[in-house]
Amino acid sequence: MPISADFTIDTTNYRVTHSSGTTVYSANALYSYLENVFSGSGYMQFKPPMSANTPTDYNFVNGWFIDEPSLQYINGGGLKTVGWDNTVYNTSSPQGVYLLNFASSGYTSAVSGDLGKTVTASGNSGTLLAYDNTARNWWVRGNSGSWASALGVTITSGTGAGTMSAAATTGESLFSNVYTLGSPLQTGTQLYIQQGTNTLIPSYWSTGHIDLCLVIKRLGTTLNSGNVTIFAREFGNTFNYFTTSLSGGGRTPVPISTSVDTSIVDSSGTISGFTGITLTYGTVSKNLNNGNGAKNYDLVISQAVPGTYTVQQMYEYLQYITERGMTSTSLTNGTQGQLFLGLTGYTPIAAAPFGTFAGGKFFGAQGVWLDTASLKTTDLQNYQLIADDGSSQIPPNIVSVAVNSVVSGDRVFVARTSSGLVNTAQYTLASGNNSGNGTVVISGSISSDDPPSGWVRIFNTSTKLFDLYPYSSWSGSTFTLNATTLSASYSAGTNAFVPLIDTTAGSTTASNSLIYASSIPVIVRVRKYGGAGASILPYESTGTVTSAGLSVSAIRSNDAIVS
Repeated sequence: MPISADFTIDTTNYRVTHSSGTTVYSANALYSYLENVFSGSGYMQFKPPMSANTPTDYNFVNGWFIDEPSLQYINGGGLKTVGWDNTVYNTSSPQGVYLLNFASSGYTSAVSGDLGKTVTASGNSGTLLAYDNTARNWWVRGNSGSWASALGVTITSGTGAGTMSAAATTGESLFSNVYTLGSPLQTGTQLYIQQGTNTLIPSYWSTGHIDLCLVIKRLGTTLNSGNVTIFAREFGNTFNYFTTSLSGGGRTPVPISTSVDTSIVDSSGTISGFTGITLTYGTVSKNLNNGNGAKNYDLVISQAVPGTYTVQQMYEYLQYITERGMTSTSLTNGTQGQLFLGLTGYTPIAAAPFGTFAGGKFFGAQGVWLDTASLKTTDLQNYQLIADDGSSQIPPNIVSVAVNSVVSGDRVFVARTSSGLVNTAQYTLASGNNSGNGTVVISGSISSDDPPSGWVRIFNTSTKLFDLYPYSSWSGSTFTLNATTLSASYSAGTNAFVPLIDTTAGSTTASNSLIYASSIPVIVRVRKYGGAGASILPYESTGTVTSAGLSVSAIRSNDAIVS
């Protein structure tokens, strides 16, 4: 259909509106059409609606009006208004335009039959040019009055009515053109546009690249400082976004491209069932034990049940909660997931707000801490972080020590060996390890390859046995005990040692992790006494913890003799 069939010229109310069809026309096509019409003999008494600054930048002049829905059918250029700011050109020209906004209470929607009718409110009167019932906005050409206060408004012989929420505004409007370019987007990519906090422009466009004429200034009020952000976030593809200012009008290009995200292998339906991945915001000090000391981070990502998900699955989850359509504002600062760019104060990563995944590793965005204690043992080195200060934090060689083929209730013990025996003289205590203390302090420094948490055994001179104390962390020469205190006082020089595993199995595997520094020869023991029929013969073997860790499968043989 020709443009003349889709756009209507209303010379009574000085309106140009889209009235039918689905064809989108360039701003130049609209300008050329109107120039042609107003050069005809039947329109010589009217001033023309448009003027051109450049082939992509136009003015709506002489008080002529175009409504915002009509912009959906214009591309290739921008429009500025001249004459909406309540300016009277002469007696044959229209006056300026006012924007009336109504309170929700008592509002009666305007209807198409109200257009061109008189709007009145306590001495004010004007002509209804357009309306948006969702936003409760009316565009009124003011023939008299100033609409300066909140008033009750009606339409003579019309339907719409309401009480103004504030004084009406008047001024010029700006409709800027933005278009995306780059390599073809992945099939089905629906771009979406943010214009203000958690505010999206309703998507009326199809998938793929866009070419749109958008409202940037509405009757003197610039929306979101003229800025828009265009997002491409289809799950299964790499993300992208671009923020640009459209306050200059005209035509603005925006580069947007995406590709298939080969790091995502699970479906969104599967990932929607992931539970227990927790995001905790707030500055924390964390030490990766890589020799760089403690560093600050602003977000901790952890798993409620350690080892439930791989770092790749955690990456999938983080992409899932920030894909298009995710409106939850629980991520941080009340920002919707689909609009979340990353932690405040750091350069965002366009492809993945929390961090990327490549080569089997998760590369966290700046300020993101991945809780190492909740990772699978196979992922202890499959990540890299960036602290608040911008320093790259590469994990040390954390290896797993595991004893498999055990049964819940088995006592599992893995310890350093010396001359074929357990090295019970690994450390000697410093002075001051008194009953009630929440720490254990040794002489010298704790070995860098002791587990980050576990048990410390201290020789008891009275019982000639070793007392067991759980510790939650260590630093320098001090073990910090885990929810317990020393039950006795120990003299300086007392022997102590730290097993690599010292636990009662809760499943078929007992494991712990440590930072590999050099190979460690160990003794492995598995024992269980449960009376006749429930006891096993003591199992013992030796092995070496290498740079690949250690995995031992215990042999459980029933003790048929014990009673």
